Amino acid sequence: GDLWAGAEVMAWHLLTHLAEQDDCVVTAICLNDGVLVDRLRRNGIDVRILREDTLSLTEIVRGAAKLLRGTDVHILHSHRYKEHVIAALLAQFFGSRLIATVHGLPEPTPTGRVRDAVRTWSTHRLLRHRFDRVAAVSNVMKETLVNEHGFRRGVVDVVHNGVTIPKERALRPCSNGVHHIGSVGRLVPVKNFALFLETAAVLRQSFSNLTFSLLGNGPDRDALLGMAHALDLDGCFRIVEPTPDPSAYYQSLDVYVNTSHAEGLPLSILEAMAFGTPVVASAVGGIPEIVRHGVNGLLVREPQPAAFAAACARVLTNATLRERFRTESKAAVATCFSAAAMAGRYVDLYRQLAMPARLSVA
Repeated sequence: GDLWAGAEVMAWHLLTHLAEQDDCVVTAICLNDGVLVDRLRRNGIDVRILREDTLSLTEIVRGAAKLLRGTDVHILHSHRYKEHVIAALLAQFFGSRLIATVHGLPEPTPTGRVRDAVRTWSTHRLLRHRFDRVAAVSNVMKETLVNEHGFRRGVVDVVHNGVTIPKERALRPCSNGVHHIGSVGRLVPVKNFALFLETAAVLRQSFSNLTFSLLGNGPDRDALLGMAHALDLDGCFRIVEPTPDPSAYYQSLDVYVNTSHAEGLPLSILEAMAFGTPVVASAVGGIPEIVRHGVNGLLVREPQPAAFAAACARVLTNATLRERFRTESKAAVATCFSAAAMAGRYVDLYRQLAMPARLSVA
């Protein structure tokens, strides 16, 4: 809960919708204070905080057991490595069934490979041997867990992420003939925003009426600003501070671009599509399960600036295509990738695991 990124947004959507179910009683245990806690409490969710910066793992487990004592907890649902460990230990106190969501596969990093490999191995071992069900956020992630990490196929369910359907977006007229191209995410290497900037530089050779931006923060911020300066993008590129509600940002875009090296099922693409913003994205991870090439967006299979620039140019110069992508994107999110649909799928899994008429979820 110390960030407001994809996993936190997904948890917020899920818990909010679960709380509306007649047969679910929901408690959230967070290991940090922050935006997630604030937004859950504003929606009336019972939230307990056990701060991981001041408590040991043993103290957190004891504290959580004390908080839940006297509650008939049928399901423990966890979302991250430390939380998986805590849930597995708590299940011994309460006899609860266990479900974990795997939000992404290990991100490629140039350093810390041994540590990351050990954590990945131990996480997968814990989930394989102690958890009743594992939810993967994309089909490709399920296949990876089964084929490369030894998970039993029948234990892994695919539950696509979902987002809130926004109010109808009015078509935004191009401001002074200037088109806005942007992306959202943590400013970290796996997002490959260097490719975004290189794409911007290529596009500027053919279009003078473009501005570019990134909504996010992270360790690569200064390096990206330096790169933008070197590419002569100072007058047309900016980094926007992240906000819990990025609606206005999505509404300002003419094209949403994702250049990631790896993804699970990115909420940022779903959010852009929910607003009818045309998407140009890397064909990696679960993205092809969201973006249907030529139907509701464009997929780029070569991580090269020229390939991304050509796809963006195709969208910018074809009004008919933009309108089709806008209509099809909104329909896809409303039909398959809404927060309500996601929550309904999890409730189905909970009901399979626990038979009582009224479920308690933590």
